[in-house]
Amino acid sequence: MKKAATVFGVLCALLGGLWLLQGLGIVHVRPILCFADCAEIQGPLLTWAVIGAAALAVGGLVIFWTSKRPGQAKPSVSLFRRHPLLVGTGLAISVLTLLIWWRFESDIDVARARVSRGSLLIETRCGAVEYQEAGAGVPLLSVHGSGGGYDQGMAFAAPLAKQGIRVIAMSRFGYLRTPMPADSSAAAQADAHVCLLDALGINHAAVMGGSAGALSALQMAIRHPTRVSALILLVPLGYKP
Repeated sequence: MKKAATVFGVLCALLGGLWLLQGLGIVHVRPILCFADCAEIQGPLLTWAVIGAAALAVGGLVIFWTSKRPGQAKPSVSLFRRHPLLVGTGLAISVLTLLIWWRFESDIDVARARVSRGSLLIETRCGAVEYQEAGAGVPLLSVHGSGGGYDQGMAFAAPLAKQGIRVIAMSRFGYLRTPMPADSSAAAQADAHVCLLDALGINHAAVMGGSAGALSALQMAIRHPTRVSALILLVPLGYKP
């Protein structure tokens, strides 16, 4: 039991150190060490830093408690007297974790306030869809990836709005104010793209899908070829082994 706890503590410390370094932008942890598919869903760096600091602290404490020899003075006494460096490091990590989490929450509040302005929610025959428009001219439907909603899609295509392009950036199912339906497949999302064009009175449009947004963009071209005048795929997530 003690050996298993030691192994657990070492693993926590190692993974915590890697996640903390990733959160600080020093290294990039391979997907096998991530909670999610890092090639597809890369969480905010501050989140990784918080997770890493917490795991590192837990691992350190587990290693310390399992390494305590029988007959040693009570931890409440020996911890401070015999291991001042360990205690100082643990306190520093705890304070750093709290500061990082506070900064993360502040950044999230700013991001939420930013995306709550500038978009519209339109009712379509496929349900409510959040979107934002910019520019005038040839219509372009911008489909975002997993790192944001309509705001990411607009970030992809906003420069085109100054070149005679009517950019329409929407939020996919479950992102920001677009609700998550029972069927959230790429095919259903493609149908919702067409529903949005119908609600806006657009017969056909160029479609640009970035990352995870490429799946529904592809399905739209397959299922509704007459509605897609051009298909643009940016670093498409089209195949996952």
